[in-house]
Amino acid sequence: MKVLLCHNFYKESGGEDLVFYNEKKLLERNGNAVSIYIEKNNTINNLINKINTFINSAYSRKTKLKFERFINLENPDIVHVHNFFPLITPSIYDVCRKHNIPVIQTLHNYRIICSAATLLKNGKTCEICIKNSPYQSVRYKCYQQSYIGSFALARMINTHKKSGTWNKKLNSIITLTDFGRNKFIESGINPSKLIVKPNFIEDPKIEKKPTGAHTVLFVGRISDEKGIDFLISTWRSNESLPELRIIGDGPLYKKHSEEVSHNITFLGKKEKNVIYKEMSDASCLVFPSIWYEGFPMVILEAFAIGLPVIASNFGSMSSIIKNGYNGLHFEPSNRADLINKVFSIINNSQLESELSKNARVDYEQFYTPEKNYEMLMDIYKRAINECQ
Repeated sequence: MKVLLCHNFYKESGGEDLVFYNEKKLLERNGNAVSIYIEKNNTINNLINKINTFINSAYSRKTKLKFERFINLENPDIVHVHNFFPLITPSIYDVCRKHNIPVIQTLHNYRIICSAATLLKNGKTCEICIKNSPYQSVRYKCYQQSYIGSFALARMINTHKKSGTWNKKLNSIITLTDFGRNKFIESGINPSKLIVKPNFIEDPKIEKKPTGAHTVLFVGRISDEKGIDFLISTWRSNESLPELRIIGDGPLYKKHSEEVSHNITFLGKKEKNVIYKEMSDASCLVFPSIWYEGFPMVILEAFAIGLPVIASNFGSMSSIIKNGYNGLHFEPSNRADLINKVFSIINNSQLESELSKNARVDYEQFYTPEKNYEMLMDIYKRAINECQ
């Protein structure tokens, strides 16, 4: 099968980029011919480029012409789009329809219904724009605290919602969880278009030690939406909590890392092999995110190693983490409940072992490359049949 993968890279690499490359390698390894069409946000490097991006973020005719030439050269059987914002835009869908090429769109976040892409405003969930005008986001400067940027996003969302782009121009839309699928259904997308396919990772082939070193691990961006303020304040409120080891970087790293605490260790950004070693040594991973999330790669990594996850009973985490099976839930922003769940694992080696075993079972059943490839091929073949 000839597959064309499309992706718009952000200035800072993230989970979406990793998924894009993982799927590319997976397809190639299974004998498919893969070509890629990419744009990079680091090209938006001066005022003129920023103005052009603002004007064209809803529908780029320049990209459409460029993509038309690319399609004529590659002649793929199917086009699979990951991130299209802000340079690629949904204009490429029209090129595919013209050539009768099926299009799959993966939704890694909530960008098509929320200017912030997180359904989060001022540290709290916000769904104002799901059923109302997306221009509400301009009032709150939801996109990077910018009126202009928020207006550009609101216009993009409004344009495609009113014209029915997602229902009319896409063969299938991949969401990462049932929770995400339901949110997009609430926004008006046809349920028959939405297919749940989670992310996957290669097996790290590292096993968790039978009983962890009584440390708790956090891996992720050190930023508001990841619940880092709540997490650190919880640890500083209770000196009897085990060591919290924090891997990652972000806008709040300097603020928190400079405040000394005997039971918190900041490790900074680390390579994957170091992260896996830390995971194999820990008793559990803590995931206190305050936004709904897509499908966090770090949870997959924990499952693959057999590391139980303590996560907010919230958004996608509510379904990914099965309470009492592969991890534990705590009530969002409930400090006492989080502390209780940490000690539940730290002080009960039998529970830790059971959660660890089940986390690995979940990985093997749902999140391996082999399982994911089967799902991806089913989606592709269905879309191709629709266009014949």
